Amino acid sequence: REVLAALERVCQKRSQVRVAVWGEDSALLDQLSIQLAQKFRPTGFDQWGWPRQLAYIDIGLAPVFNLAEERLRRQDVLEYMSMKIPWLASEFPDDRELRPYGWLVQNSASAWERVLLDMVDHLEAYMDEAAGEPYLFGISQALDENLNKVLSIYTSIWKKSRQ
Repeated sequence: REVLAALERVCQKRSQVRVAVWGEDSALLDQLSIQLAQKFRPTGFDQWGWPRQLAYIDIGLAPVFNLAEERLRRQDVLEYMSMKIPWLASEFPDDRELRPYGWLVQNSASAWERVLLDMVDHLEAYMDEAAGEPYLFGISQALDENLNKVLSIYTSIWKKSRQ
């Protein structure tokens, strides 16, 4: 919940910041003590319209509140990259390959606040950066780009199981 405290402080310091939460976590928006005008409630969430909804995001956040969310966070980060959205995520040891493409921070309110304020204050530069290497890395992780690799792994597993 450190992220929520950081978001509250960022919203107090930067009145132009609006916060949106989609899907099952949308109740988190009610927990934020920020101005009502800073709360953005998307309507009609569905998985097929997700890319269109991502277009509303200037900075993507991928915090981890519990270990069950850790796996989903990587997917969120890759989606942000493929949509050219600068992002900020909770840091975990196996995320080293993502570090060059965005921000990985410790789950402390001060770390989240410091990086978020920098991103808000220099948003255009972060957006330009997100359209380069992070975008190329993000789209390179798609299944259709890696189909041969996936098939090779499954073939290898199948062969070993037959021995």
